Amino acid sequence: MTNTTHFTNRELAAILTGVAARLQILEANRFRIIAFQNAAESIRHLAQDVNAIDAAGELTSIQGVGKGIGDAIHYLLVNGADPEFDALFEQVPQGVVDMMQVPDMGPKKAKRLWEELSIDSVDALRAAAETGKLRELKGFGAKSEEKILKGIDLLAQRAARGDDERMSIGTVRPLALHLIAELQAKLPDGVIERIEPAGSLRRWKETIGDVDILCVSTQPARVMEAFRSLPEVAHIAGAGETKSSVVLGNGLQVDLRVVERKQWGAALQYFTGSKEHNVAVRELALKQGWSLNEYGLTATGSGDAAEGEQRFFEEEADLYALLGLDWAPPELRENRGEIQAARQHTLPALITLDALQGELHGHTTWSDGARSVAEMGDAARARGYTYWNVSDHSVGLGIVQGVDADKLRRQRGDRRLQPSLRRTGH
Repeated sequence: MTNTTHFTNRELAAILTGVAARLQILEANRFRIIAFQNAAESIRHLAQDVNAIDAAGELTSIQGVGKGIGDAIHYLLVNGADPEFDALFEQVPQGVVDMMQVPDMGPKKAKRLWEELSIDSVDALRAAAETGKLRELKGFGAKSEEKILKGIDLLAQRAARGDDERMSIGTVRPLALHLIAELQAKLPDGVIERIEPAGSLRRWKETIGDVDILCVSTQPARVMEAFRSLPEVAHIAGAGETKSSVVLGNGLQVDLRVVERKQWGAALQYFTGSKEHNVAVRELALKQGWSLNEYGLTATGSGDAAEGEQRFFEEEADLYALLGLDWAPPELRENRGEIQAARQHTLPALITLDALQGELHGHTTWSDGARSVAEMGDAARARGYTYWNVSDHSVGLGIVQGVDADKLRRQRGDRRLQPSLRRTGH
């Protein structure tokens, strides 16, 4: 059977998440719940279109998707519905699932409120808490109601900010770097002279709404064509000679812009800074007689330069220097005092990986790690760490292979490690 129904990665992930949530409420086998949660998470962040993967018969190549869930996904994509999923969605209302998103609520509380007080939505939960109805339930009191109302407000604030539409930098950064590597591999050496992520990704924000990539090339049309043909691209939102916008299979929008070499510094500055930082820099430029845009500076005639005179910058630092500023690391460009500090030469030094002395959270093959204690110790030493701590899962976690008292004693007694420990003096 061929795929006849199109779900986006996010839509499919939402269905699987809904299945997992309903299984939680119904207190199903926790390993089955975890399986659906893992599959949903993988598909949500999958760059390639899940429909194309299904058409190639490779659903089980997706991390966390086994044969059972893979067969269910295939059936859903082909038929537009799955009887088991439909039964779960009919059995547990969406409003009850939504209640689980309220901080500190969880599936057990949501289930009790639904079954014992017939509360089946966040709005109904708010009304019950405001009128003191929750106190009728054993284990709930005035403090519980107050906590739930605060949680509902937090949930509403997150929705207003659009947090659910953003992705973690841990997902987006590797993907952006992969796209850049793919693009470079598709083109002959020298076609792309420089290329780098910009925007909130370059500022290392925790969550990313979309990705901006800048590059320098004398063959922009060729770069654009290669970019739009990347396998992760599910939809082309805009196609031009020097800028293209695409949407990946996971719903992430990626914009690529090609600029001239002489424009690189201004463009990188313009597309990196937050809106607030850029407004402040532009205002500073205007005070000095310059109009700043993504290409460079143009004299307004109110300063020393003749009106219309242009300045271009191959490096960001040169642009900042002309304005009397030290170069500000991207992470600081939020207009929170960094411009004043850059003017006074008092920008703080950022902590880098080189400053790390060690790590206190490490897993090994004694639980769910991929390397032995000795191998992890060697890796820590290779990084220049002065300490590394073993913190394997305990058996009480119940989700992964854990370390019980007997295994812990054997792990501590592993004499093979002692010579290397004596050599380092730790």
